[in-house]
Amino acid sequence: MDILFINSEHFWLNGWLNTPTGIKYAMDTLKGFGINVNCEEIRSSEALESLLGRLPYQTLLWPNAYYTRNALGEVVWLQEYIEERGLPYVGTPVQGLKNMLHKNLTHQLLQAADIPVPAHLTISRHRLTQIDRLIEKSALQWPIVIKPSSESCSMGILKAENLDEAKEHITQLFHDFPNSDALLETFLPSEDVTCGYLAMGDQQLLLPTYYQSLEVSGNTHVVERDIGTGPWGGSSIIMPPVKDTLVLEQLQDQMPKLAAAVGITGVTRVDARMDEDGTLKFFDVNGMPALSYPRSVLVRQVRECFPELPDHSAYEYLLRTIVIIAADRFELSIPNSVCDQNLFSLESPLMTTLNVSHSI
Repeated sequence: MDILFINSEHFWLNGWLNTPTGIKYAMDTLKGFGINVNCEEIRSSEALESLLGRLPYQTLLWPNAYYTRNALGEVVWLQEYIEERGLPYVGTPVQGLKNMLHKNLTHQLLQAADIPVPAHLTISRHRLTQIDRLIEKSALQWPIVIKPSSESCSMGILKAENLDEAKEHITQLFHDFPNSDALLETFLPSEDVTCGYLAMGDQQLLLPTYYQSLEVSGNTHVVERDIGTGPWGGSSIIMPPVKDTLVLEQLQDQMPKLAAAVGITGVTRVDARMDEDGTLKFFDVNGMPALSYPRSVLVRQVRECFPELPDHSAYEYLLRTIVIIAADRFELSIPNSVCDQNLFSLESPLMTTLNVSHSI
């Protein structure tokens, strides 16, 4: 079996693995399973097309970015080129990635599927002078959370207590993220619930955890990049498994519908918070959840939900599972060293397995 990671120059930040060290560690782990693993970095859509045209037969592609640039310098979706050629790949189809990366579109799709989301408002840059009126006419309540509409990794997120703070941050957001609108959401005073999700055939695996800082409370803060250690690592961040029955029941009920609504195939991570009535409201769905060992959230979720596994074994099980999901979908042969030791073969009271006949 051959796997090829495709990196895209200048677009690493939002990929599965966003550092050379993380890529190498994942590649070495996969090679330990007897898989032939390589990595290529492309600079343009022309370079991508050239690469795709000379691949060995049935190579499983692992696109490690959303974008590249075409000859005109325009940002284009890397995975569209892969799908046009009908090649096998890891992850969700490009339309699902668009649904997830553009958070305002995610909200629309979830609402249409009767999945709870926070009260929200999208403000485009040409309506910057109308912020006062738009917020006043909306269902938003102070404080609010402001974020770029088309970014991930908690970039650009801030909690605003009043209109002056909101205006200041939205103006800065438009400067820092030229490809995004401003998405405003009513702040929900609870800890973040972040649920890992893997699907293979009719089986769906949920890895429900909280995402908490030991330094600040979710009742007053949002996950942002100014906590000190950063939101995705550091000793002040803990990820205890969810044991609250009310939260678990809502995740079990909503996650299959959410996956179908957004178009998820294989793997994602979903973030939600509770409102004052105890209803989980979903606000972020990740198209390429980070996989860097040992600190990325999905990696830590596997360790938390399968505490019997040694740390590195948990990572191996996760990577095997992702490869199996993709290989199963595209009917690729899988080495025996990969087949059996996957997360769907394990049991734990801290995770949930669902059998959903209509799953994607």
